[in-house]
Amino acid sequence: MHHAEIPMRTHVRPRINSSLLSTVGGLALVFAQSCANGDAKQTEKNASATGGAPVTQGGAPSGGASSTTGTSSSQGGISIGDTGQGGTTVSDGGTGFGGDSSTGGQAIATGGADDGQGGATMATGGESATGGANTGGMATGGSPWSDCTTSLDCVGAPNSMTICDTSNGSCVECAQPADCGANFDCTANKCVHYDPCVTSPDCPDNQACDTTRGRCVECVVDTDCASGKCASQTCRISCSSDNTCTPQKMLCNTSIGFCVECNALLRCKAGLVCDPTGLCIPPICTGGSRICSDGGIATCLQDGSAYSDPVDCPDNSACKAASGAVACYEDTDGGTGCAIGGAPCEQIPRFTGTQTVDGSADDFCGVPSARFDAGNAAKVLSYHARPTEVATVRVAWSGAGIHIHVDVTDSAVQSVSAVDPAQAVSKIYQGDSIELMVSSNNSLTGLTGTDNVALHVTVPAAGPAVTVKTANINGASQGVYTNLPASQYANKITAKGYAVEMKLPWPGGAAPANGTAVRFDIVLNSADKNFGTVDDMRDGQLIYWLQSVSSTTCQGTGGDGTVPFCDDRTWCGTHLTQ
Repeated sequence: MHHAEIPMRTHVRPRINSSLLSTVGGLALVFAQSCANGDAKQTEKNASATGGAPVTQGGAPSGGASSTTGTSSSQGGISIGDTGQGGTTVSDGGTGFGGDSSTGGQAIATGGADDGQGGATMATGGESATGGANTGGMATGGSPWSDCTTSLDCVGAPNSMTICDTSNGSCVECAQPADCGANFDCTANKCVHYDPCVTSPDCPDNQACDTTRGRCVECVVDTDCASGKCASQTCRISCSSDNTCTPQKMLCNTSIGFCVECNALLRCKAGLVCDPTGLCIPPICTGGSRICSDGGIATCLQDGSAYSDPVDCPDNSACKAASGAVACYEDTDGGTGCAIGGAPCEQIPRFTGTQTVDGSADDFCGVPSARFDAGNAAKVLSYHARPTEVATVRVAWSGAGIHIHVDVTDSAVQSVSAVDPAQAVSKIYQGDSIELMVSSNNSLTGLTGTDNVALHVTVPAAGPAVTVKTANINGASQGVYTNLPASQYANKITAKGYAVEMKLPWPGGAAPANGTAVRFDIVLNSADKNFGTVDDMRDGQLIYWLQSVSSTTCQGTGGDGTVPFCDDRTWCGTHLTQ
């Protein structure tokens, strides 16, 4: 059957605490308050200029440290305080180490907000010939704590970013509320304070108790507001015309009957996003990240403004955060099984473990599996018989590349290498094998032979694997096969059939980021024991996806119609997610 594109549900149930927004300058956020080691977080963070002493309260002047070997120095940068006692201060940068400072890289250190006296302070230090470290930051301007494997890598990180978020490998303020301490939420990796409550009388004046979450908010229902309506737990101005809203620099959304701060035409200020009710809020989550909610999985919208409605887990499974991933895990006797419910043509999750390319699925338990057989294939090609194999497909991504494991149930495994090793590469597709097609972005022309962001790989049940590039040879499209490096794949015969595993570098060389749109497809080649020659081995094929393309030159040779092997536009469009 043909796969229909399944859009992600984007209806949301926002639960935004309006106390997250500060009125200072219209942009100051209570997200600046942080947490550490289970106690209330220290809010004073000093920025330090490279080559000078720490800058506090908007930037006090300080002299740069001198070098014992440098030959010249350059003027330091300007330290600018946001508010309060801060002002413009110029300090001398330190001299370079071992050479003229004009050849050094400029060092920039951005400090946190001070204790209520000023905003974020930025100081640009003098230039350093070697880019060595000085007090307050690295002279190269980069953060030494940007990557991590565990929180041990984040010890000493600035701005209280002492926790390793293993979902994206970066040092953050928090990854869960427990990282912040009592009466703090962890929102978008920031610790945010709230007033706890059981009933509304427990809350400060003019606030109500959200009894579900046990915290004080501006409103829960309309009657909590002196006038207007309650939306996103914030009191809003009722309206039927823009005239009511424009004095507040808002517009009227007549369909919901209250003034909004943002819509398709009215944008939020930098650092804020528009929630589904038209309120400018700080991002509450990282786009593509997932949480367990109401027995299913909710996915953060790409702009971070809200979570989607949860998608229910399949029967006999439950949503859990295990093996570094949020997924639906099978309920098995004695514990939790592996993740299921994968849909690689909807999203490809981030790989958070450590992969050993040996053909075993042990490294992939946290990657949701997808079933692939004749029952859900977009196209079934039967040359001698309808394929009966059932494949369990697990696909994930990381900055290093694409990670794939396919476990195939097959009662009669046949490989070309076992029948005729001389044709193991040139006729690889005639035996039992898996063909993977993936791109590193969505900029495709349809020509897999020339699109350097597209990759086509075939791994057999046994024997050498190949990369495939379709080229025009003597006026016809033909596949050109090149041996795949042995370090990038493994295959093995199993008790139930065979398994293949791959760890492939991103085509084109550039690693995509979370949220990137890519293309994906997979094909299963089926063979059995009833054949005469190698050319007669393959019984049929299962094609996982065939995107609708208005015109394509990629056609099968035996009246098969459209196939995905030479037109990468026919692969499904999907997204990389956390």
